[in-house]
Amino acid sequence: MSDDGERGKRDGMGRAERAADPVWWQSMLEAGKEVAELRDRFTVDHLLDWMHLHRPGVTTHEMRAAGPLMVEVGRLGYAVPTDRFVPSRQPLCHKTPRRVWASLICGGLDERP
Repeated sequence: MSDDGERGKRDGMGRAERAADPVWWQSMLEAGKEVAELRDRFTVDHLLDWMHLHRPGVTTHEMRAAGPLMVEVGRLGYAVPTDRFVPSRQPLCHKTPRRVWASLICGGLDERP
């Protein structure tokens, strides 16, 4: 990717992160840690499932923040991205490919998506 393209990608991810509801952002980080403790492989859909169960009603209008959120989950040392993608289970996403992340802190169920 060109420097301009990479810069544009970073700028867009930053705008999405800043536009996300801060309560949603913090809750999703908590979801990232908990899911990574329970699953050896997961996608952002697993975090959204966790939110549905543990933080119903906490949402954001800026779902594009899910990408930067997952980057932050990685930065926090909970997981690393893999080269694998699976179709999203979220109806609004119309089976858009979701990156599979490998947990660095799994001590639980050790399930595959």
